Amino acid sequence: MQVRDRSPFHNSIKRAIVLEVYRLPGRRARRIAAELNLELKKVNQFLFHEGMPYYGLRQINYDWYPPSVPRVQPGPPVGPAITGPKSICRALSELPLSEATLKIRSLNLDIVELVFADDNFSLLDDQLKAEFSIRRAELMASKAPDKATSRISSAWLLVIALTIALSASIFMSNNRLNNGGQSPNPSLSK
Repeated sequence: MQVRDRSPFHNSIKRAIVLEVYRLPGRRARRIAAELNLELKKVNQFLFHEGMPYYGLRQINYDWYPPSVPRVQPGPPVGPAITGPKSICRALSELPLSEATLKIRSLNLDIVELVFADDNFSLLDDQLKAEFSIRRAELMASKAPDKATSRISSAWLLVIALTIALSASIFMSNNRLNNGGQSPNPSLSK
């Protein structure tokens, strides 16, 4: 079963809108629409119905912003600094843009969610931040058909179980009639 995309935009337009929000945060939908030469109504529709839930975009006082990363104030150092493994964001920020984009497109939803909480998220290029938002939206959208498929599978399972039960009851009633039970229709017993 294929899920129909109800968005008025092609994926490249969606990507352009998200990139505009990352490029210059704090702009209103009217300015984004004018910059991309799109209809305001459709840009607003995308921002509210897809931008917020799937791409994590935020609206504050009619201005649009990329997803924020909660900032934690670092405490004083306790001991000597121990260098651990690089964070995903730091590693991606050191790669060429095209290679980092390919890596992002292969990540699963758990990793993508971790990246948004990473302290080094701000090190990423705006285009890579947008790629992460787009990847999260794609992964969340791909999870939705699984639920619909399981509902359909459950419905088919119920239909099959009812059919088997009905067939068994018909078979049992026919066996009773053939094994010495008297037929309700006298013309059949002769």
